[in-house]
Amino acid sequence: MVTAQGIFLCKHGRPDISPAIAYLTTRMRIHNEDDWEKSVRMMQYLKHTKNDRLTLAADEFVVANWHVDASFAVHPDLRSHTGIGVTFGKGFPINISHKQSINTRSSTEAELVAADDAMGPILWTNIS
Repeated sequence: MVTAQGIFLCKHGRPDISPAIAYLTTRMRIHNEDDWEKSVRMMQYLKHTKNDRLTLAADEFVVANWHVDASFAVHPDLRSHTGIGVTFGKGFPINISHKQSINTRSSTEAELVAADDAMGPILWTNIS
């Protein structure tokens, strides 16, 4: 139930919890005490940041700046995790956080898979 509520929050105004939600959704079938502790930590974070406001603002150049990163072998099946975000100045209007669909053998390979995952949205926003 906590994960389902977190998904709703993530999609409707709290994109800052998307990495935690992406991880917790992979642990729905086989969860343990460590996963519950991660859920509690996410809820405590939400409680302490409930009055924070997410701000979006464009700078004078209005150029899309993409940020792409990967965490190597963080899931129980040893798959890596990709995080993608775009900013036009202040704030991230688009955030993507998901488990990679293939296993990688190194952190460098995980970064390459993350860059490949990001190319579709990057090319779509750079169409003139």
